[in-house]
Amino acid sequence: MSVSVNTVNAAAAFGETLRSLRERAGFSQNGLAAAAGTDPGTVNRLESGKRAPVNRDLLGRIATALGLSSAEQDRLLALAGHAPSPMARLGLSDPDL
Repeated sequence: MSVSVNTVNAAAAFGETLRSLRERAGFSQNGLAAAAGTDPGTVNRLESGKRAPVNRDLLGRIATALGLSSAEQDRLLALAGHAPSPMARLGLSDPDL
C-alpha cells in the first residue's frame, strides 16, 4: 500500500497544529488524551504525523478539551480533511468552496 505525499503532508500539518494547540492549552499528551477520551498513543501518533487525521467525533472531543473557538475548530477539521462545521450543516463537504 502506498501513501501519497499529500497524505503525508496533511498528516504532518495536522500534527504540528494539534501540538501547538495542545501546548497553548497547557496539556501534556496524556492530559489531552484523558480529556478527549482517547489513549496517549493516539495523540502521539496524530502529532507525529504517523496517523492520518481522524473522524469528526474524536476531533470534536479534542477541540472541546482544548477549548477551541469555532474558527479554530473549523481550521482543525479542514486540516483533517473534513468540512468545517457550518459547511457540514449545509451538507457540503469541500472545505475549499
